[in-house]
Amino acid sequence: MEGPDGRVFHLWRIWNWHERKTGISFDYLLLGSAKREIITNIMIKVTVIYGHPKDVNAFEKYYSETHIPLVAKTQGVVKFEWTKFLPNPDGSAAAYYRMAELYFAGPAEMQQALNSPEGKAMAADLGNFATGGVTIIFGAVE
Repeated sequence: MEGPDGRVFHLWRIWNWHERKTGISFDYLLLGSAKREIITNIMIKVTVIYGHPKDVNAFEKYYSETHIPLVAKTQGVVKFEWTKFLPNPDGSAAAYYRMAELYFAGPAEMQQALNSPEGKAMAADLGNFATGGVTIIFGAVE
């Protein structure tokens, strides 16, 4: 598919858990190439941003004891990082509480991992502890 600026896009079917839960569609990820090259090996990052939970201690306990082991069991995750946000320089609270970043070797590997029983369990588990809300975004690592 060619965009209006002449770039070539390749459509990849991606994880639609967010759509099933919210009605907002994230069904396709567009990967573009200004040089009209076919993109085959591109690392994909799924970023999960957590709002401030109602009970921080319960979130931390569940996250470390239950959710992170689910992530670790998911085949295809080549790297996992998690961040706990600090207050802003002026002392005010950060806009978000935590961020998790899951890296995959490519779009197909991400789709396979997230559609596996372990990936589905990982996604379904979010409702068990993410009481402050969760935002999931998908990107191509450059």
